[in-house]
Amino acid sequence: MNRDSHIPHVVVFGVFDVLHPGHLSFLNQAARYGTLMVVVARDSTVLLLKKKKPRFRERVRVAHLKRELGKGTRVVLGDRVMGNYTVLKRYTPDLICLGYDQSALYVDLRGRMREGNLPRISLRRLRAHKPHHFHSSFLISRVKGVY
Repeated sequence: MNRDSHIPHVVVFGVFDVLHPGHLSFLNQAARYGTLMVVVARDSTVLLLKKKKPRFRERVRVAHLKRELGKGTRVVLGDRVMGNYTVLKRYTPDLICLGYDQSALYVDLRGRMREGNLPRISLRRLRAHKPHHFHSSFLISRVKGVY
């Protein structure tokens, strides 16, 4: 294949528990850089990071994203052990897009790349979409029922 025709592979990470316009903005921004793969956090990871269970189980969140995003986007579950980044080693993306609120993930990825524990992959921070209106923690109390 001609290198000029190479379409970059882009990875994003997230919980995507209650899909809202902020998530859609994030996913659309990332998709502009190439073929998108969404890594959905495991229930155990959500519990560890957010100190609470997700509203919807991991398989439900994956299925919903697959329906919403269509066949052009790959949606996979994250690693069972947080911080392994097996998904990055397996799929070797060209770019990782991070949300405005994923600072800890940025620091962790950058450090592991510097240490040689992960391949060097470009990181790009994406802009927020009305963070005071659409952040997941604000919506949880307002949203009832299933997606």
